Amino acid sequence: MEQAGALYTQLGPDRFHSTNLTAGPWSPDAQHGSPIAALLVHCMERADAVAPLPVARVTIELLRPVPVAELVVHARVRRPGRLVRLLEAEALHEGTQVALATAWVIAGDAPVRSDDAAPLRSPRPTGRGIEMPQLRDRGFHVAAVEIDFVAGGFDQPGPGTAWIRLRVPVVAGHRVTPAQRAVVAADFGNGISSVVDAAATTFINPDLTVYLSRAPQGEWVAVDSVTRSGGEGFGYAESVLSDTGGIVGRSAQSLLFQTRR
Repeated sequence: MEQAGALYTQLGPDRFHSTNLTAGPWSPDAQHGSPIAALLVHCMERADAVAPLPVARVTIELLRPVPVAELVVHARVRRPGRLVRLLEAEALHEGTQVALATAWVIAGDAPVRSDDAAPLRSPRPTGRGIEMPQLRDRGFHVAAVEIDFVAGGFDQPGPGTAWIRLRVPVVAGHRVTPAQRAVVAADFGNGISSVVDAAATTFINPDLTVYLSRAPQGEWVAVDSVTRSGGEGFGYAESVLSDTGGIVGRSAQSLLFQTRR
């Protein structure tokens, strides 16, 4: 059943097998946030496939660690409409809810355009994922993405900017959409801007919200991130998302800081 070329394989209308490429940095049995976020977006977009509208906002709630295992995903149009619709999805493992998502899809007719900041330099293909010896050396963050830093680094605490490219499909046999690429990149914000030593402190996000002003173009999405915390065991990471043409959106993640034991 395992396929090295996709994050998930589809077993039925709402059943998905999680490949080893979904595994995150903290445990080989728990998924990285990016794959499950992208899967939920995939399922919501499929639920809206009759007359799809552009994704304007996505929120992912990670209710508990998502296992690298078979998942059931239910998606539907919660609030129908011609120009604005609300989509929702839930992921379950053995009947237990592990993640929720909502998305606003919007299409107006006034071509309003704001001034974007100057584009970042173009990404340079690296073929590499995260290189952090204190984290696990396999899984999504190593094998399924390429990462090219513009500023900072995973071994340099503080703000950082990096280009992210997903190297494999989210679901085998389906193309990766711009919204899926956006959430995949956005979930790296807390890692790109980490303010702790990952060998001593974990910084797990229980949520992710992404706002888009347009669909990102191309395979690369840049994440310009900063983490903020007041010393009470929690905080947030905020990111500006760009493609090679300029800014496409913003994202935010709540953070839980815990001492490793």
